Amino acid sequence: MKKEKRIDELTKFIALDQMGYTYDDVTGIVTTPKGRELGGTKNGWVYFFSGIEIDGKIEVVQTYTHRFAYWYMTGDIPEAVDHIDRNRSNNRWSNLRASNAKHNATNRSPIRGFIVNHRQSGTKYIAHSFMTGRREILGHFDSPVDAFVYSYGVRKGEYPTQEAINAMLESL
Repeated sequence: MKKEKRIDELTKFIALDQMGYTYDDVTGIVTTPKGRELGGTKNGWVYFFSGIEIDGKIEVVQTYTHRFAYWYMTGDIPEAVDHIDRNRSNNRWSNLRASNAKHNATNRSPIRGFIVNHRQSGTKYIAHSFMTGRREILGHFDSPVDAFVYSYGVRKGEYPTQEAINAMLESL
């Protein structure tokens, strides 16, 4: 079995730029050379795929939208690119900042037990748990409080205090 060589980010970004991919810093949308907005940049996905030519061969590469956007604006590739509002699909320039892995990991919600459903499949918040080592979906809710309370009750076996609920609401 032939080992695949990994294409470094700078090579990918330069190839995409030369092909005509652009980034709009106001909307956070990456556009193809033919002017088509990449769906992955606005519907909750954090990456896009493209074919680039390397050594005369077309290679299909995966590119993280926020990392391409940061490079496009600065010409720099930091260790990590952090989304200030924690929404990974919001790639507006005002929402991105250079970071390192440790700082990026601290920019998370202190409230655990639910996620925001960015794809909007009818409900906005999904209560979940990792008690089994894998994400276990506990239910779908229209409010973050309901999702948090249900998840907390399942994980701890009791309902959260009003202080815990207030802290969760302040962090949103």
